[in-house]
Amino acid sequence: MERQYRKLAKGMAEHDVVLEINSNGKNRPLGDFYPDRRFLRIFKEENVPVCVNSDSHFPSRIGQYFDEAYSLHKEAGYKEMAVFGRRDRFLVPAEF
Repeated sequence: MERQYRKLAKGMAEHDVVLEINSNGKNRPLGDFYPDRRFLRIFKEENVPVCVNSDSHFPSRIGQYFDEAYSLHKEAGYKEMAVFGRRDRFLVPAEF
């Protein structure tokens, strides 16, 4: 799988696409974030920006597990996070 994640990360970097750490995976049968946390470092190595999202379909799940997602983001070596507003992307310091 590592080779496939590396290929994906290179393509995302080439096309300036943001990776989403999706916290809703913790509510699914997998019971963990999407994508697999073991490979987040690959996206960092390939300079792919990252955002955190809850992909919530229920109001009670908005922002669920964000503290853990932010820690994962930081452990992978990220110093900035991608955020979006009015269809524009911004990188902001990851201060959490």
